Amino acid sequence: MNYDAATTATPYNPEKNVNLPPEIWYAGKGIRKYKTVKQMLLAAKSAIASRKKIDAMYVYDHDSGLKLFSKYAYYVMIGNKITSFMTKQGAEKFAHGTQVYTYNKIISKV
Repeated sequence: MNYDAATTATPYNPEKNVNLPPEIWYAGKGIRKYKTVKQMLLAAKSAIASRKKIDAMYVYDHDSGLKLFSKYAYYVMIGNKITSFMTKQGAEKFAHGTQVYTYNKIISKV
């Protein structure tokens, strides 16, 4: 192992993930990436209605860039844009008085 290279390498920074696309992992069909959180939620709603099996859905925390299971994220809808957050406090800070949604609430809203 090259110790000098390992200690001077740039550490992983998840904040670079903030703009990565949300994903749905469909059972037997692979991973589908979406341009926006709203598009992913609409696709999930459609898949659920047609009884397609979803293995997992992921979004990225707007503040930290950490990858989250979408069912455990919080959401803020401002205009036509939906933004995802790891914590309710982060979502409330971003929302500036706009409503903060859980996954079940936002999926019924889109």
